[in-house]
Amino acid sequence: EHGDDQPKGRRELLWQVGMVARPRESQEALEIMAPAGPRFAQLTMWDEVLLDYATQGLSVRAHPVELLRPMLGPKVITAGAALEDVPHGRMVEVVGAITARQKPPTAKGVVFLLLEDESGALNVIVGPELYRAERTTIRGEPILRVRGRLERHGRVVNLVAREGHRLP
Repeated sequence: EHGDDQPKGRRELLWQVGMVARPRESQEALEIMAPAGPRFAQLTMWDEVLLDYATQGLSVRAHPVELLRPMLGPKVITAGAALEDVPHGRMVEVVGAITARQKPPTAKGVVFLLLEDESGALNVIVGPELYRAERTTIRGEPILRVRGRLERHGRVVNLVAREGHRLP
């Protein structure tokens, strides 16, 4: 049990919010005390971030890709590194949450993605052939692994995708 000096976990606090939100008339009419809440295991950081995204659309705790980064391997660079350090024409691999997808009718089948990780956001251009081959993945996955060629035109940086994969 929690002592008064121990902080309560997020699950326990959510349980208590649910108890407060219950109509008081039903509790008073039956003249029963609400039972003590069950013991909940602490949420992992991943669980907290997912809960934040599900309820608020963002998280101030961590970015999902930041939590995945240790499992991605050394070949996968950050969006920030791609924007700052990688020269024009180099092949790179990035992983990020897709925050925007656009397929303008005037773009002749080209799809534009905005891929975001803990370091920033990167424009990704998906050609018609790759889009046809990986349509379900590119349209439906919230987080993608993209391999492609980095293009620099002045201050504009784009990743021209050669491959797009869902995370296992």
